[in-house]
Amino acid sequence: MHRYADPVFSCKDALAWERRQLIGGEPAEWAAMQRAGRAVAQGIERDALEIGGLPASARLLILVGKGHNGGDALLAAEALLASRPLATATIVPVFGERAFRPLAFRAWQQLVASAPGRINLVNSRGLRERLAAEEHWDLCLDGILGLQFRLPLEADLANLLAALNDHQAFGLRVAVDLPTGVGEESAPVAFRADFTYATGIVKEPVLNPSAAPWVGRLRYADIGFFDAAEPALVHEHVLTVSILDPLRALRPAGCDKRSFGHVLVVAGSRTMPGAALMTVLAALRSGAGLVTSLVPETLVPAFATRAPEAMWLPGAETPDGALALENLSLARPALARASAVVLGPGLGRERETQAFVQGLLALAECPVVLDADALQPAVIECLGTKPSRPIVVTPHAGEFARLRGNTSPRSTALRGGAGMAPANCATTEAADALPHAPAAQAVTNAELLDFALERSVITVLKGPISRLTDGRRVCHSFFGGPVLARGGSGDVLAGLIGGRLASGQGDTFIRVAQGVAWHGLAADRLARHQSATSALATDLLAHLAPVLTEREE
Repeated sequence: MHRYADPVFSCKDALAWERRQLIGGEPAEWAAMQRAGRAVAQGIERDALEIGGLPASARLLILVGKGHNGGDALLAAEALLASRPLATATIVPVFGERAFRPLAFRAWQQLVASAPGRINLVNSRGLRERLAAEEHWDLCLDGILGLQFRLPLEADLANLLAALNDHQAFGLRVAVDLPTGVGEESAPVAFRADFTYATGIVKEPVLNPSAAPWVGRLRYADIGFFDAAEPALVHEHVLTVSILDPLRALRPAGCDKRSFGHVLVVAGSRTMPGAALMTVLAALRSGAGLVTSLVPETLVPAFATRAPEAMWLPGAETPDGALALENLSLARPALARASAVVLGPGLGRERETQAFVQGLLALAECPVVLDADALQPAVIECLGTKPSRPIVVTPHAGEFARLRGNTSPRSTALRGGAGMAPANCATTEAADALPHAPAAQAVTNAELLDFALERSVITVLKGPISRLTDGRRVCHSFFGGPVLARGGSGDVLAGLIGGRLASGQGDTFIRVAQGVAWHGLAADRLARHQSATSALATDLLAHLAPVLTEREE
């Protein structure tokens, strides 16, 4: 997975790795700090577009600690001010200017020199007074404490964080690396961010469900710490944008439609017709050469008009409008031609339809994506093992609980600890006690790994941070966000994964991860261009192509 995904580390291991990468001493550290500052600024520029962007006359509030996090924040402020000649920044050295370590002081001097007359220095007491006066800032950037944070949190700082969290007049709240107060052991109160930019290395505490209310949405700011090498025996990773590079490459000059696979979509019912159509539309956009869909016969005329590029097989219906068992004979030749199958969106749960699903699985020899109504315990039980036929399941947290039933994860110590519940995974009960914690993160890595290994499936657990595993490794996708919290987004994902599997090009796990990353990046772009509130799931389709052609800086 080199450069398709980068490792997730504990704070201790992250610090050790950083020190090994920065063996050049202060010059290397300064270069890394500059890269981090630029990456944070670029991330803020992009993500602020979801709320209309930072204005030309933006007012920035920069909270600065003693060390590298403070330096990163100051350099990010410098970059933001450089692109906005009318913008101003209020700088708060939380521990005082004299506490700045050498590189943070250098970043401070550089900022002052770069934006004369636009920097306002305020101490913590002065900030509290301005917060009490309900002063407005377009951005509040937290660069106080980083990965070396240890409990206890000083009372004065805890009170300041509480005041910042209560303040309603911020446009955007952003944390550098980790929100202040979040660490291997987190404080009862921490800085509440809308976005957290993990700089250089993603640290485990930001993935802990208990930290979710403070962390907000996660972004990975890659500054090159893994360009030359990646540590061995790391089982937890975060996907990077480079996973889509193979899709950006030129296609071979001598190819034809059969070169890129044939997706068979089996989906839909009279009561849920749209799921099938969205899955097919996504499969058509996935790069697959051919797409065939078996849907209830009454849906075919309208669907063929909406998506003439697909081939439509009219399936016999049950009295309630779902696909009947007799469609196995119709599906057999289609299965023989398919290089991947997507099974489940909108099928319904009629007993006869579920029997049809199980029959299809018995016949299929190619990779299969099981989604939505195909995610039933009885279906999973009948999968069996066909080495040449990867199975991908795409549950959300509720569907995953249904698939697992009441079984508890067995020991996975033989996998080098990869399946043991790490520090960033709370128990389901603990996550349930947190009303704002992402539901999918209540599933531990141990549970996810065990399920995938025992069932011989690749599992995509959908959530605010989606996770993928093949039973050996876990990859987190930070792409996407609240714009995906709407019906139909999962159908689009299923179609994309099916198309990537059909291509037959490269490692199966990476092809699945490509579908997840592509879907999430399209969602990010959609939210920036159209807002997360008024978008439709089908709007994702128009943003798939630009994700491949508009490279992020």
